[in-house]
Amino acid sequence: MKTGGETRRSKLVASLMLLLSFILVLGIANYAYVYAQTGSVSITGSVKGPAPSTPPTIDSPVNGSQLTGPGTVEVKGGCTAGLVVGIYRNNLFAGSGLCQPNGTFAIEIDLLACQNNIVAYQYNSNNQPSPPSSVVGVFYSSSTSCSSSTSPLIIEYSYSLEGIFVNQPFYLPIHFAGGVAPYAVSVDWGDGSTSVFSRQNTDQFTVEHTYAKAGHFTVVIQVADKAGHEAFMQFVLLVNGPLSPSNVVTHVLGAPVTFKETIIATNIVALVIGLLIGVFITKRLATRENA
Repeated sequence: MKTGGETRRSKLVASLMLLLSFILVLGIANYAYVYAQTGSVSITGSVKGPAPSTPPTIDSPVNGSQLTGPGTVEVKGGCTAGLVVGIYRNNLFAGSGLCQPNGTFAIEIDLLACQNNIVAYQYNSNNQPSPPSSVVGVFYSSSTSCSSSTSPLIIEYSYSLEGIFVNQPFYLPIHFAGGVAPYAVSVDWGDGSTSVFSRQNTDQFTVEHTYAKAGHFTVVIQVADKAGHEAFMQFVLLVNGPLSPSNVVTHVLGAPVTFKETIIATNIVALVIGLLIGVFITKRLATRENA
């Protein structure tokens, strides 16, 4: 039979164990949450939808056109509003542009000497392409004959619908071939700023730029060589809004959960677990006392 002092001590021990259990579980829960947040900015999830099922159409130039002049042509046609239209000639990327709200596009591209087989695709925000448009054949008569061994000046770019965030650097690899060194390269970033570079060879190099606002921007690359040849390319860049603050986590369904709300929820769970552990220990002690 336990004395009154022993019973009080047992109750005191049980209370302390209850308190310590709560503190321990609360500390572990908060540490785990804070550790998970260290170095993170946001967690987002998205599920890809179907690719565009309808191809764009090319209305201009028309198939079989014979072109002369500066070596560029504006490709116009119909598309699905909000999608990005990509133009290829002879299976090489030539440029891209945003389909306008009225369902049309107009994209200026660089022509190759002689035959150009032009085809268009349209892309959704996941960079999924539609089926191709009908091929439009255009013949460009330039100063370089079709049988010439001189390599034309051409910009080479493996395009995909790039997506970056505001204030996040965009790295643009620039690669061109042909022509006569040295070269002058300019990049119009589409936000009112332009970068100019001088190159002694055709080796690929990378430039970077940071956007202060969100939106679709048309980036234009131009290259000119010593002999006066020029190459041109434009493409669309998607700049998303600011990254979520470091104290915001976005779960898979996209609903924001603030740091404060998450800590409150974590503490409630820790309190329940601590109470359950404390009750368990108290019952064990009471069972021993009654034994």
